[in-house]
Amino acid sequence: MLGEAFEFGFPTRVVYGPGSVDRLGDELRELGAGRPFVLVGPGLAPRGLPGRALAALSEAGLEAAAVVLAQGPAPDVDSAARTAAALAGSRADAVVALGGDGALDEAKAAITLAGSGGDLRALRGTAATSAPLHPLVAIPTAGGGGGEASPHARLRDPASRGVLLLSRRGTCPALAVLDPELGLAESSEATAAGGLDAMAHALEALVSLMAQPFGDALAAAALGELDRWLVPAVRVGSDLEARGHLLVASAMAGAASGAAGTGVVHAMAHALEGRCGLPHAATVGLLLPHGVRYNAARVPGRYLGAARALGLPDGPAEEAAERLARRLEGMAAEGGLPARLRDLGLDRGALAEVAEAALVDASIFSNPRAPVDAGELVALFEGAW
Repeated sequence: MLGEAFEFGFPTRVVYGPGSVDRLGDELRELGAGRPFVLVGPGLAPRGLPGRALAALSEAGLEAAAVVLAQGPAPDVDSAARTAAALAGSRADAVVALGGDGALDEAKAAITLAGSGGDLRALRGTAATSAPLHPLVAIPTAGGGGGEASPHARLRDPASRGVLLLSRRGTCPALAVLDPELGLAESSEATAAGGLDAMAHALEALVSLMAQPFGDALAAAALGELDRWLVPAVRVGSDLEARGHLLVASAMAGAASGAAGTGVVHAMAHALEGRCGLPHAATVGLLLPHGVRYNAARVPGRYLGAARALGLPDGPAEEAAERLARRLEGMAAEGGLPARLRDLGLDRGALAEVAEAALVDASIFSNPRAPVDAGELVALFEGAW
C-alpha cells in the first residue's frame, strides 16, 4: 500500500547462520566495542548458551563489563530500571541481549533509561532521542517477537496494571545475530506461540493504516516463510533448517511491524497481559484469527495479499479472509496452544475492564477498523473467551 507519505529505515545489520553466535566477539570489535554489558534471559544457563556467548568474547580477547540476568519473558518497568542502573555503573560500551523478546525489551528500556535518565513512564511512546545510547547486539534464542529487528519494547507497569510501549530510534539493534542452533531446545508449544506472534506482526503490519511498500514486502515474505516452516519446526524441534527459516521470518516480521505498527490483536493482548498477566505470544496466537475476522467484516480486501502469500486459493475477499483465519487456527492446534481465553485462566468478569484498556492502547490506532466503543471490543473478547 502506498500512502500519501511514509518513512522506512532499517539500521540493523543481520548476521545469520548456524554457529554465528561464536563470532560474537569479532562482531563486537567491528562495532568498535570491547567491553559489553551482557543481559541474559532466564532458563538459558542449563542449555549452555550464556557460556557459549562469553567464550566467544574471550576468544576475541574481550571481557564482559557485567553479566546480568533478565527478569523473564515479561519484564516490568522496575526490572528495567534496575538493569539500567547496573548498565550505567558498568562502564560498558555496548549491550548484548541474549534470550527471548523479554530480554531484548528489557535491554532496550535499560539503554533508553541509562542514556536519558528519569522515569520510563515519561519516556513511553515513539520519539527520537538526542542522548548517546549504547549500541545493542540482539541474539534471539528462538523465533517470535522480532525485537531483534525493531525499535519497539514492551514492559509491564504494575502501578497502572498496564503495558508500557516504548520506541526510540536509537534502540533498534545495531546488530542481530540469528543462530538457529540456539532454539533447538524450544518446546513445540513455545515454537508455535512464537511463530504465531511473528505471523501477527506480519499480518497486522500488512493491513495497518500505516502500511507502506517496504514493510509490505517484508511482511508478505515473512508470511510465506512462516506458513511453510512453522509446522515442521513444531513437529520436529531439532529441524535446524525449519528453525532457521522461522528465525529469519520473525526478524522480517519484526522489521515490518516496526515500520507499520500492529493492530487490534496486539491491543487486546497488551490489555490482557497488563491487567491479567496472560502470556503475550500464546495470547496473540489465540486472538489472531478473531482479529482477522473482526477486520475482514469491514475491510476484507486488505487480507487478499496475505492469503496469496500463504498460497491460499483465490476467491472473494471475504472467503479469502475466512480461509486465512482457519489456517491460523490450524497452526495453533498443531502446536497444542489453548483455543479459548478461558483455557488461559481468564475470568469472564474481566472482559469489560480489558476492553476499556485495549480501546486506548497505542496499537489500536493503526488498525484498519476503528472500534466504535469498548462494547465492540467486549464482543470480540467474548468471541474468543
